Amino acid sequence: MVGWTAMENMEAALLADGVSREDMYPIDFERGFKKLAEIKPHIVNWWNSGTESQRLLTSGEATMVLMSNSRIENLLDEGFNVSYTMQDALTHTDYLAVPKGAPNRDASMASIAYRFEPEVGAGIGEAWRQPIPSLAVFEAADPEKAKVWSTSRINVPDRGGVPNDIVFRYDIYFWYQPSPDDPDRTIHDVINDRFQEFIAQ
Repeated sequence: MVGWTAMENMEAALLADGVSREDMYPIDFERGFKKLAEIKPHIVNWWNSGTESQRLLTSGEATMVLMSNSRIENLLDEGFNVSYTMQDALTHTDYLAVPKGAPNRDASMASIAYRFEPEVGAGIGEAWRQPIPSLAVFEAADPEKAKVWSTSRINVPDRGGVPNDIVFRYDIYFWYQPSPDDPDRTIHDVINDRFQEFIAQ
């Protein structure tokens, strides 16, 4: 499982413990850590890079890995006998922003707009194996590659169904709000300190 952040691990543990997507937030951290403690003896490695997650799987050290689907797709391209499911896959959202007062605002906005041109965005998504969230980009992409994007509406029964309907989008806003226990730090910072102590024991 992921070793550099409590985020994702906590949601995965709570989904495994029967918490519904609708009831995930605010996170019950005590319940999450209790579930992680239950499965911890079966965790052979808390990985800290995508390459490490791939090595754990291809070496046979681990039989299941919580990892990026793009990393699995890379292994499939290389002929490894691996597979994955999108059922309850944890997905996140990235953001592109131009800071207020940036000296090259117009060029920055043009760069962002360029990424969202359908053919360009499709090419990025096909190479990265991750979607740029735009219907025009999705429609311009190679259907065989786009069908396993988390924004897909294409039925992929070998992956568990239609990704857009079955993935779980975790709430980055929840994690990066001020912590009730330490308002000068985020929830992520406070809980991640506890998580790092937990996996080190």
